Amino acid sequence: MLALTFSRKAAEQLRDRVTARLGRTMGTTLSSTFHSFAYAMIRRYAPAELYEAPLRLLSAPEQDVVLRELLSDHPESVSWPDHLGRALGTRGFAKEVHAVLSRAREKGLDGHALRALGEAEGLPEFMAAGLFLDQYLTNLDSQGAIDYADLIRRATIEAEAHRDEIRGPAPRLRRRVPGHRPRPGGPAAGARRRRSRPDRGG
Repeated sequence: MLALTFSRKAAEQLRDRVTARLGRTMGTTLSSTFHSFAYAMIRRYAPAELYEAPLRLLSAPEQDVVLRELLSDHPESVSWPDHLGRALGTRGFAKEVHAVLSRAREKGLDGHALRALGEAEGLPEFMAAGLFLDQYLTNLDSQGAIDYADLIRRATIEAEAHRDEIRGPAPRLRRRVPGHRPRPGGPAAGARRRRSRPDRGG
């Protein structure tokens, strides 16, 4: 059994409640945050040669610094539409770019797909954002770093690639949980009815 939640505190509380209900500790993790579980997935299933060192998860302030550095004016910078020129160096613009990149990856869009969307819809901002996304991810790869949005995306890729291995055989419930009562009409009740049915033979 695995339970995923949004905060460490909630994961700890859930783990304590399940442990107390079972009356014993478990050898495997019962509850985790989404991001902790995604990180564990990548570390377990990604090819060993893919990352030279353990991935470093960027904090929100670190991510903001990386974005603002890439948005600063230098020869390798992405060319944004002229009407956005005055906003490029601001914290607000970096925040908006961050939101667009995160939402794009939630929808399964990479840089190429984001550019294609911009071309199809006549949105030069999206075309520039697609180029920027490629540049941003290349920069993170060079640092051995990953942000929260890409963490979920990569974990999803690994989960799809190793689906059968992750699922494994369906486990059987070996011991009843204290305080658990079978549902009326459930499998256990059906078994009792079959056992108590009188023999109708000869």
